[in-house]
Amino acid sequence: MKKLLIFLCLLIASPAFATYYTRTDCGTVVGPEEGDVCTQTTTVSGRTSGHLYIYRSAAWVDVDTSGSGSPTTATYITQTPDAGLDNEQAMSVLATGIVKNQTGTGVQSIAAAGTDYVAPTGSGAGLTALNASQLTTGTAAAARLGSGTPDATNYLRGDNSWQAITTVPALAANGVNCSAGNAPLGVDAAGAVEGCFDVTTQVEMNTHSALTGTGAHGATTTNTASQLVARDASGNFAAGTITAALTGNVTGNVSGNAATATTSSALAAAGWIPPLVTVATLPATPVDGQEVTVTDALATTDCETGGGTYRNRCVWNAGGGSWDLALSGVSGSSQTLESVMTNGNATTKCTEADPCQFGNGTVYINVYVTDANQMVIEPSVAADRYFTCMTNQVCGFYDTEGAAAILTIDPDAASQLGKYTFGTAYKPTKTVYFPAASLTTDTAQCASPALATINSGAPRYTIICTENDASSIYGEAVMGKSWDGGTVTFTHHYVQTAADTGSMFGDIAASCRLATATINNTWGTEIAIDDAAVTGSNAIDMTTSAAVTPNGTCTAGTSRLLQFRWQYDATANPTTAAATLHHLGFTMEYSVTSLSD
Repeated sequence: MKKLLIFLCLLIASPAFATYYTRTDCGTVVGPEEGDVCTQTTTVSGRTSGHLYIYRSAAWVDVDTSGSGSPTTATYITQTPDAGLDNEQAMSVLATGIVKNQTGTGVQSIAAAGTDYVAPTGSGAGLTALNASQLTTGTAAAARLGSGTPDATNYLRGDNSWQAITTVPALAANGVNCSAGNAPLGVDAAGAVEGCFDVTTQVEMNTHSALTGTGAHGATTTNTASQLVARDASGNFAAGTITAALTGNVTGNVSGNAATATTSSALAAAGWIPPLVTVATLPATPVDGQEVTVTDALATTDCETGGGTYRNRCVWNAGGGSWDLALSGVSGSSQTLESVMTNGNATTKCTEADPCQFGNGTVYINVYVTDANQMVIEPSVAADRYFTCMTNQVCGFYDTEGAAAILTIDPDAASQLGKYTFGTAYKPTKTVYFPAASLTTDTAQCASPALATINSGAPRYTIICTENDASSIYGEAVMGKSWDGGTVTFTHHYVQTAADTGSMFGDIAASCRLATATINNTWGTEIAIDDAAVTGSNAIDMTTSAAVTPNGTCTAGTSRLLQFRWQYDATANPTTAAATLHHLGFTMEYSVTSLSD
């Protein structure tokens, strides 16, 4: 048995394709390979008959004498008993069943159903703490839901028991029932009603909707306390004397006599003022503060009557006993716009629907505030009208919030330049464009302007420069007298025709020269005009500088020659290709103090 185990172990340890031989002399095996096994049948060549040899390291090794037998102190598990093997446990002597291993000893035994495992066909009584939420399929038998008899006559009660269904007894008959059109408030345990209340029937509802006059809920045409009032066939009703405290103003007409109505003076004393109406004749008995719009054929500055195309808004002054223009409290016969402003009075009656009008009876203006609270001053007729500057006076627009004049118009100014002047904070700006054809260059680093066709567009003059600090482009313009002589800004226009988005860095400076001044090469402080990434691919780029202060004297109100110079800033290391960068021109922006040059 030990030899068999040794042999098996040798086979397992040998290469996957070892060959087994039987020879009288294992040395005669032709071309043995590592791991081959041979049984020698004769004692020859130093090998013993009946011994098993394995080919190792180019020699046949005797397995029987190599000491590779099974350990005698180990225990073994076999299928069937073998008398030649010590310390074995044969599985065939165990009963049929599931094998259980004993921790520590390794002894094998047959597991006991119900103790070591749950038998598939067992009752399951040994299973405890089962979670019913794990039941995801199937239907539990009704008998498992509770105790008792689960059938159609029983119901499952909350205590998990099947209980018989109790039939509710029929309500007992009540000798005193609710009458027709009434409903019970409730019933007692025996089914008897406990009080009744009236229910409106459909017939009653149909009848109610058809009620008119005094038939509607007992309404009367006379003043009756706690009773609805019904109008008569003419829509009137007799109310008698009504006593009430007046809150607010009363609008509308009041008619009657002293016996049936309160006098207009009493109503006025209570705060009632008639609504605004347009009339041709002033009311004979007005209320203090009452306003009317009266038509007048003569003038728009009084409250006379007579009808016509002009409308005056008038208010009754009970204290003075006169109709006055609604603009103020002075007499209408002397009312003027000047008097209104002098008296410090104001009007709150100038609306878009009914504007205040000022004029001479032929030409006038409307003044009003719209529903959106916007002030409007406009001619009242569709014709050209002028706002006039008074003789020897200036006019214009004033910023109340900024406490400064926006635009001053002086018809008597000595020059056109002085006739229209802007305040310091309100000066408009102007621009002038210098195309490449109007510019000059240093001619060494920047070539003279030359015609170029970019991307099949119209031919235009452009300038090409090398990337050098000495690359220079020049421009100049005679500035108008309206220029305030302050700073200017420049916008550089250029096109990179290559698919190049590198950087382009430049500086720009300017100078001012008055008449008789000497032209030189002295410039103001250079201001950067840089582009960190040009667009490229024939796209136009525009980069604007900060404010540029020209060198020299730039006195406002005189003609000045303004010159500027742009140069490459090569020390900033621009990266866009200069050879394909076309300079198109420059735009200069400046502020002016007047509308005239």
